Amino acid sequence: MKKLFVQADLSGWLSPDEERLLNLYRDSCQEDRSQFLYRITRRRFAPYFAESFDKERDAADPSYLHEELEQQLRTICPRDLLGEFLGEEPHCWELWATAWGSVAPVILGAAEQDGWRADELYNAAIRLWDMLGDGPHCRKPMKFKRKDALAFIEAWREAALELAFSHRDD
Repeated sequence: MKKLFVQADLSGWLSPDEERLLNLYRDSCQEDRSQFLYRITRRRFAPYFAESFDKERDAADPSYLHEELEQQLRTICPRDLLGEFLGEEPHCWELWATAWGSVAPVILGAAEQDGWRADELYNAAIRLWDMLGDGPHCRKPMKFKRKDALAFIEAWREAALELAFSHRDD
């Protein structure tokens, strides 16, 4: 079944290659769109954490520089948006590991999955808050809400994209 999207007439604005890529993206399933954006953005982001980024090795090995990418994304994370307790180390690391495992596909992937990813993050925050037993949740309620989780993902992605695309080599 072909997906139907409202499409603006962009003829004259895009090259034929850009139009083909846009149509290919629109016709792809959600998972393929996210993976496509992740690969492009990851490759664009790579020179900021790897001085000698090897495109051939990256194409052959999907785990190439993965840990370095994760570390770089963690350094630009807006942890203050998580709040006083959840934004502190080691709690934020546990929160991301529980919610997503790897942060790179979430932050560098498609935004159309952000609602679902925010739910995962919020549910992980509740589990972490409850798991701590005698922790801060016994003294006061958790102030982190679902809408805060979504705002956090959006802010983190914006920081990553700004870094990746601000200094284009045109």
